[in-house]
Amino acid sequence: MLEKTFDGLPDIGGFRDAGRGIDGGTWILGLTGVIYMGADDMVVATLADVEARDVLGGTNTYLATSDGIRRIDQDHRLFPSGYRPLLSADVRALTADNRPDRPGVTHWVGTAAGVFRQGTTFSTLSNMATGNCVRDALRAGTLLWLATADGLIIGRPDGAFETVSGDSYPGDQVHVVRKVGDEVWVGTNVGIGVYALDGMPKEQLTD
Repeated sequence: MLEKTFDGLPDIGGFRDAGRGIDGGTWILGLTGVIYMGADDMVVATLADVEARDVLGGTNTYLATSDGIRRIDQDHRLFPSGYRPLLSADVRALTADNRPDRPGVTHWVGTAAGVFRQGTTFSTLSNMATGNCVRDALRAGTLLWLATADGLIIGRPDGAFETVSGDSYPGDQVHVVRKVGDEVWVGTNVGIGVYALDGMPKEQLTD
């Protein structure tokens, strides 16, 4: 159900995605810029000439771009992109690590060449483990869910990665993963695969 529409927003090209900010606000990603709207739905900041693919909000906000990660500080200043020591400058997705013992300390970076955990401590997962192109990433419970060009991949607490059988989701292209209640929904080119948080498939939703 449509709850609200907004007119007269700054021009940032076509809509790409949206993500949460740390104070209840919302980041809106466009094809030519990004907008930050506060919890009162007022525009707080507009950053032009940046094409962000994903956003991870926090005390510092990070944007995934084709040239690496760009940081936005608490004053909404946009810093130059960087990608060292990432596996690739082609960054596709960002998601919080959310380990109970270190909340907000590290986050996962999905790139065209694998996944990287960035922060005060980090680990690199090569494309041998995660496939050649990570399109989206989600930490849900104890598992890391990766939507890749090679299908759905799940990372387990012991460091093992497994490719999920394509029979458990419709279609042959996995594009997005989202946590919905106590389930994980995996969006494909023809529908949605629904999974329990432990990785067990539950159902498939199609037209």
